[in-house]
Amino acid sequence: MKCIAENTAVYAFSGRNQSTRDIRGTSGDPFSTSNITNTGTGYTYELGFLPAGDYTLAIACDASNDTANLTESIQFIGKQSITIGQGESFSADFLDN
Repeated sequence: MKCIAENTAVYAFSGRNQSTRDIRGTSGDPFSTSNITNTGTGYTYELGFLPAGDYTLAIACDASNDTANLTESIQFIGKQSITIGQGESFSADFLDN
């Protein structure tokens, strides 16, 4: 992964192929976020309790610079769309990004 550091997170936006952006406190904000953790043997994240539906996931390389209700320029990589069924879990791999 190109930008993994302590301040990296996965952002989940509601809907397929959505535009990525920082958290501004308005519509279009990510539905959920999760810090990426270095386990020593790889990286992991968990986005819990997402309702069934379509989402766009992306890695925010400098998530610690994202202050709610302000507009910042956050670098995103690895954008991909997923669909989650009712009661299902999912896995999205960003290794090639």
